[in-house]
Amino acid sequence: MSVFRVKFTDGSRFVQIDVKALNEVFAARRADQWADGARWRRISVTRVDALAA
Repeated sequence: MSVFRVKFTDGSRFVQIDVKALNEVFAARRADQWADGARWRRISVTRVDALAA
């Protein structure tokens, strides 16, 4: 498991969440589930634990 930072925007605001997942695809899916029904649009998925090493 790795930690990924997923960033969203709604046009004027930004929000980011950290997600534990196996890879970027699963992190994006989980983040999209979190934002389900909202107007947030995913703009990036970055692996965080690799940046800290």
